Amino acid sequence: MRRQRGFTLLEILVALAIFATAAVALVKGITASAQSLEQLELRQFAGMVAHNRMVETQLAVLEPNDQGSDEMGGRLFRWERSLSKTDTPQIKRVEVRVWLDGQDDTLASLIGFVGG
Repeated sequence: MRRQRGFTLLEILVALAIFATAAVALVKGITASAQSLEQLELRQFAGMVAHNRMVETQLAVLEPNDQGSDEMGGRLFRWERSLSKTDTPQIKRVEVRVWLDGQDDTLASLIGFVGG
């Protein structure tokens, strides 16, 4: 009797199961990477908003506490700036917090000091 070459049905099913498992793991990895990239982008834009507010603070005389919003990267970011006293009367501490409009999680926070 002549022996046939090729794979049995069982071998093909096992190979397909292994491939399917690897494909699912790959898709999950890509999805997690995309979500991480989106968070990184949000934090980068929030950092830019915080930096802009800090520079504005250093260039102008402002109210002790104020808040507002800026659009950056097609998204609306809310910010809050607070000025407080330090041990040195001529120097004030400035804190700027930024978060995405409609959310409570702070994406960026920046602390600086100004004279005056």
